[in-house]
Amino acid sequence: STDGEISNFKGLVLLTTDTLNTTIFERATRQKDRLSSPFARNFNPDQWREAMEGNLENERDANLCLSAIFFGNQVSTLRQRYHHELFHGISKRSALILSVGSANRNFFALRDEYRKRRSGKSGESEAVHLMELGKSSVENAPQSGLSSDDVVTAIVDTLPHWFFEAKGLADCREPIDTDFFDLERRAGVVLSVEAGIRDLWNAALWEGCRLKKEGDEMHFGPVDREGAYFWFACQMRSEAAVIGPLALFHDLPEERDDLQEVKSVIVSHRRKGRWKLAFRKPSKKAFKRLTNTINVLEKSYLSDLLNEEIDVDGTAVTSRVLVQALWCLELLGSALNSINRAKHIKSYRDASELSLRVPRSVCVRVFKECLMLDETVAEATCTQLTLYPCGHFHTSGRLSWVSLHCNYRSIGSIAWAGCLTSKAIPGNSGRPLKP
Repeated sequence: STDGEISNFKGLVLLTTDTLNTTIFERATRQKDRLSSPFARNFNPDQWREAMEGNLENERDANLCLSAIFFGNQVSTLRQRYHHELFHGISKRSALILSVGSANRNFFALRDEYRKRRSGKSGESEAVHLMELGKSSVENAPQSGLSSDDVVTAIVDTLPHWFFEAKGLADCREPIDTDFFDLERRAGVVLSVEAGIRDLWNAALWEGCRLKKEGDEMHFGPVDREGAYFWFACQMRSEAAVIGPLALFHDLPEERDDLQEVKSVIVSHRRKGRWKLAFRKPSKKAFKRLTNTINVLEKSYLSDLLNEEIDVDGTAVTSRVLVQALWCLELLGSALNSINRAKHIKSYRDASELSLRVPRSVCVRVFKECLMLDETVAEATCTQLTLYPCGHFHTSGRLSWVSLHCNYRSIGSIAWAGCLTSKAIPGNSGRPLKP
């Protein structure tokens, strides 16, 4: 300011709630008089056409209807041409195991390729740009020509589409000669494309992007491109301002008094359903990974939530315990992968190995021993970190299993634990869905 006067600040309004919150948006996102989703099996384009005829004066509504019709038709065509043939004959259980096994195989292959690139560059005398290391990709990835970031995005975003397809499959086992290698490759491509279309639809629904015909071509993007670029740049700057200092670990202590009793787990034997586990003091590298994670979270905006209690079937579990439990699952997953022989999925056995299937009781024991938890809290922790893709969790007289999905974008290395039971059938009485 000059001469005691406060200078005027001109703000740039990029997108307002009122701009998005139109009649069609309400019908697309609310339960009352709801329009069918472009990704629903019962998608009805005529319903959207009728809605558009009554709201042609509103440009946002007209664009939203056009996007829904276009993307809905794309998804319907994709499913009609490929999905029925793709999953014909495979069981629900095998589809769930294959989904996690495929995700893990891609992640492990990406990690190994990154390490190979890093070791190859380490002997060079000249400086190496980090982008060179980030160009690692995966053979037989969901789509060809993907960067490492794109591969991880495809791995994570494709999983819900696997689960969606698995829910509609039968429980009877597939023929023993089923080609799992070809199934994984084709399913990964098709479901990855479907996940990409969903991202575009979400951009149209929640970010105001639109389809526009220019000549003989259709273009999709934000209404205000300059504003969108400016918003993206602001997001990157704000994230860098928050994450940058934390990622450098300038003033984070190497040891913590509250983590001195934690233990790591080693799988020393696994044969015919018998598991032999050993619990010992964690390595310096593993322990530092846990302490750094907790320290970073305590310095972030999530610090106030770490000690918040979550009610899980009547048992209180804190977010701090859940973060530590993810670290335990990371160690368990690494121990399992170290004794696995499968590198590619050619059979059901390979898919089962790479899905890192673990009896639920083993997960509970790992939490109990590694984090010094009582049985009830360990059970509740396992429940909270478990996803039931097919609806309900049923263990009456049957052994339940948990498959570990590895993902390096998570706080630990294990981002998802999916409960795959021998009888995971929608409609059975049991625990409700826990995302």
